[in-house]
Amino acid sequence: MQNLVTKHQFIRKLDLGSLEIFILICQMGSIGGAAKKSHLAISSVSKRVNELEKLTRSKLLTRKSKGVEPTEAGLCLLKHAKDILLSIEYLRINLDDFFLGKNEYVHIYASASVVEQSLAQEIASFAKDSPEVSIDLSQAPSREVIQAVREGYADIGICDSSEIYSDLASRAYRKEELVLIVPTNHPLASHKKLAFSQALDYDLIGVYGSSMIQQLLEKAASSSGHILRQRIKVSSLSALCRMVESGLGIGVIPYGAIHLLSKKGSFCTISLTDEWSKRELMLFAKSFDMLTPAAARFSNYLSH
Repeated sequence: MQNLVTKHQFIRKLDLGSLEIFILICQMGSIGGAAKKSHLAISSVSKRVNELEKLTRSKLLTRKSKGVEPTEAGLCLLKHAKDILLSIEYLRINLDDFFLGKNEYVHIYASASVVEQSLAQEIASFAKDSPEVSIDLSQAPSREVIQAVREGYADIGICDSSEIYSDLASRAYRKEELVLIVPTNHPLASHKKLAFSQALDYDLIGVYGSSMIQQLLEKAASSSGHILRQRIKVSSLSALCRMVESGLGIGVIPYGAIHLLSKKGSFCTISLTDEWSKRELMLFAKSFDMLTPAAARFSNYLSH
């Protein structure tokens, strides 16, 4: 059995410049074209490819009549090379921020429900008053938001409070009401309010993944002895609104998101009488007292 290259050997021998040139070769489909664009001799570019093939112990390029194209191993390297160089670019930008005096960061994880409502405006307002602070925002399902806080990837997590997390500190962020939206010509359109069970005879637009709203709807349907009729699933609340506007089904979204995600009168809004439709969004942290000064200021801004 051949010995594999160790992690440390691979890191020490992998040249970032060679990765950049390999990406260029794949984009141009030609070693000569990549050499010309990078202002290097063809022999120098070929040497870098040979060094990559020696390190990876794989043939990375196949010669064709009009140039070269990546092999399966080459495609694998190409994908990871792009990711590596993108991370390097983020590193460069972040270090430039330190040089320019923007040396405070706040890492936030928030659920889609939070992101697609007023969080953007709140971040913009905070950033205007605190230009030295950079905000890193990631959207994720509520369970991943909580996990990110626990594992230290997020200074602050923002999501619903449907479960008790005894290992985390929490603060009230805002209250949220879930409402039913239906096309203007739908049989339910004349209702001002109703129980969610009354909507289960109609096709609902679902949301992919472990969306907390999706989980609430599935639990509510199961409790009333129904299953959700979902012909269409989408990846965001804005896409859900577009589907309802087109008459493809009905859906449940936060009331606060309606004016941001749709035009007035594009569908009808119906209040839900179910207890679960009223919920509280919370800020979560390992300890608010232990937050960085920038994260503490942002947390206080959101909770007041």
